[in-house]
Amino acid sequence: MNEFAHSKQAALNRIYSYRMEGEPHVLNNTAITAGSPQTVWTPSSGKKFRLQMVTIANLGTADDVILLDGSTEILRVPVGADEVASIDLGQGKLSSAANNALKVDVVSGTTLTVVAVGIEE
Repeated sequence: MNEFAHSKQAALNRIYSYRMEGEPHVLNNTAITAGSPQTVWTPSSGKKFRLQMVTIANLGTADDVILLDGSTEILRVPVGADEVASIDLGQGKLSSAANNALKVDVVSGTTLTVVAVGIEE
């Protein structure tokens, strides 16, 4: 296992052990083009997501990764090529409206694995 794969697995293991009350939602090895957000988490009908932690593994070129609540930016994280970024949001970021999906976009274009952990309310 190469160093990047090992650090990616370690980050994913931390998520699963740290946020046992939250449910993981995974967007796996997906090529993302700037301006074409991909859905990571669609809450149940009438529910809002509360994002508590997110881990982003960049499998491509360095890029800014943008998390969206529906179409509204809620977090922007610069992630280098073959790097993993983990962000703990404590009590979490509650979606602004029921039925909004958590989406991910990028500034330039890269391939990502995104693991979002949280609950629905």
